[in-house]
Amino acid sequence: MTPNQLQKPTGSVPAVFRFGCGILGIGLALFSLFFVVAAFSDLVINRDPKEVGVLVGMIVLFGGLAAAGVFAAWKFMRAAPARPNVDLENSILQLAEAKGCKLTVGMVALHCRLGVEESRAALERMVLQGAATPLVEDDGGIIYDFSDLLPSGGSAPEGGQRPISLP
Repeated sequence: MTPNQLQKPTGSVPAVFRFGCGILGIGLALFSLFFVVAAFSDLVINRDPKEVGVLVGMIVLFGGLAAAGVFAAWKFMRAAPARPNVDLENSILQLAEAKGCKLTVGMVALHCRLGVEESRAALERMVLQGAATPLVEDDGGIIYDFSDLLPSGGSAPEGGQRPISLP
């Protein structure tokens, strides 16, 4: 096992705790919405003009609590983020170092024994993490450049074509 696999994941919350907090968020939102509706209906009926400020304050207060409950429910009830595949990232980085820091989707699929879509997704995740830079060749092909992360590369693309950086 690598040292990254021996460490416990940080920031992960047990599913029961997340589910319980999500249920509490939904309960808070429903409870607060009851008071918002009651204050709004009293405001529309306009029983006493002296109570308008209190009713508006109740709408603002309980409306904020309802929004906080909805946010808490959304935050806790959504699926946990996927854990990164450290072995795959290491394989891609080793391949990049062996191939002069420039990879294509096909190279990753062949050498890492992945499907084309899995390879493309893995390379795009590495672009989002800042590990690679996508370059477009003159023929429209995309090369993923790892030279910022692995400075050992420096070879030109095949065919003498000059890639351009994507925005």
